Amino acid sequence: DYGYNLLQSCEPHSVLFTNGDNDTFPLWFLQEVEGVRKDVRVVNLSLLNTNWYIKQLRDRQPKVDIRYTDSFIDSVLTDTQEVDVMRRYWPKPQTVNAAGLEWELPDLAGYQLLRVQDIMVLKIIDWNQWQRPIHFAITIPASGLLNLGEYLTMHGMVLTLGQTKDRPTDRDRVARLLYEGFRLRGLNDPAIHKDEETLRLLGNYRAIVNSLAGELKEHGDAEELSRLHRWSEAHLPRAWETAYSAALDLQAVGRIDEAAEYMEKAGQAMLERVGRDQHATYENLCSIADVLQGRYGAASRAEPLYRRIALLQPGRPEAPYGLAASLQALGRTEESLEVVEAYVARYGEQARMGEARRLLRQALGQSVAADGPAQP
Repeated sequence: DYGYNLLQSCEPHSVLFTNGDNDTFPLWFLQEVEGVRKDVRVVNLSLLNTNWYIKQLRDRQPKVDIRYTDSFIDSVLTDTQEVDVMRRYWPKPQTVNAAGLEWELPDLAGYQLLRVQDIMVLKIIDWNQWQRPIHFAITIPASGLLNLGEYLTMHGMVLTLGQTKDRPTDRDRVARLLYEGFRLRGLNDPAIHKDEETLRLLGNYRAIVNSLAGELKEHGDAEELSRLHRWSEAHLPRAWETAYSAALDLQAVGRIDEAAEYMEKAGQAMLERVGRDQHATYENLCSIADVLQGRYGAASRAEPLYRRIALLQPGRPEAPYGLAASLQALGRTEESLEVVEAYVARYGEQARMGEARRLLRQALGQSVAADGPAQP
């Protein structure tokens, strides 16, 4: 399904640069065995450093427009003699031109040489002259993108090369891919095991959702933004990051009730990751609950979070203080005072909790001695 979705993200008769095994071999299987999207020419960057693969791309259908001869490919481009290697000497960033584009190309490999793959991508772009769409898989690291970032636009699982900088995303096209074009079977099925590598790879789906969400948020399309996050929740692997991003997106377009719902889910999911995720800390969990309580006015959602957070480090005052504030906001002032007094009785007086106790007793119409019990 991952390979299928990658192919479906490509425009007809396009060239697709891929990075390694996971974003290449599934595509080849689909094309050669199942006959899916054989119009797309998959070009693997790792293999693009070899002479035999460059010749395959040039000579086999669907052919890539490569104009190097066998002699040049073998004896110069991929040759390891010092005189030929030095033809690729690239000691500092230099301005390059291809198909009407001009940009600065640094030494991406880190050893003052252009790799064969760098030269080939540069030449393929130039020889192509916009005859076929050119895409890069979103799995390609920055070092494989030839510093073309300003000319690349994310569309589904690919970055599409364009003739102008900073082009907007085709929101309708990406939405169609997500809602109608992609296969996403079993991602939320707990019976299907997903190892850490698979989960990392599937995280690319979140990147697509975040990209489209950013576009929708920028244009104030609250309805579509809400639809996108509902779809994401139903189809993609659940994670606290997903719910947290959804909350902030919906907050930005004024959907506070929905934002609170997702923020609570983010907190609950983060609690499940305590001890396994470096971000699942007491401080971050309290921050999530504080947003629910303070910014969203969702005390009923914050209360159960504070209770669970307090159990992680019982001696710390932040979660009990937040719990007391939530209970007071819900009109349960007596319970709020009980929480504060129980904390003070066990862990001692602290300025914040002491002030909370004084204010809560005052709200209940109680008089209080400095450290003594409440008096009616």
